[in-house]
Amino acid sequence: MGHLCRGVLMTRAYIAGPISGLPNGNRAAFDQAAARLMLAGYSVVNPHDINAPYPNPTWSEAMRRDIKVMVDCDVIILLPGWGRSRGGLLERQIAIALGLRVLDLCDIGVADELGMPA
Repeated sequence: MGHLCRGVLMTRAYIAGPISGLPNGNRAAFDQAAARLMLAGYSVVNPHDINAPYPNPTWSEAMRRDIKVMVDCDVIILLPGWGRSRGGLLERQIAIALGLRVLDLCDIGVADELGMPA
């Protein structure tokens, strides 16, 4: 799949992790991970950006939009806490069922630099 950027095919990475019930939807963790992944050469898909045009979406509305985009990515990057997230668990399950690569953020060596717990 990949994403063509300035003539270079980049790996398209979807960030999955806890959002619901966290202050500001855990936006800072997603944005920090996205910045580091971009520096590492990934084309990044942040679910916060997918849903930004839709004020106050329900969980189901947000997940439907997110999953539509996620399935076209090359890899799913799991943020710390994904296993306690209903959406994170669902995204991981779908990614595995579809044969997408699934990586923990700490597996690609950026979690420590972000000060995120494993």
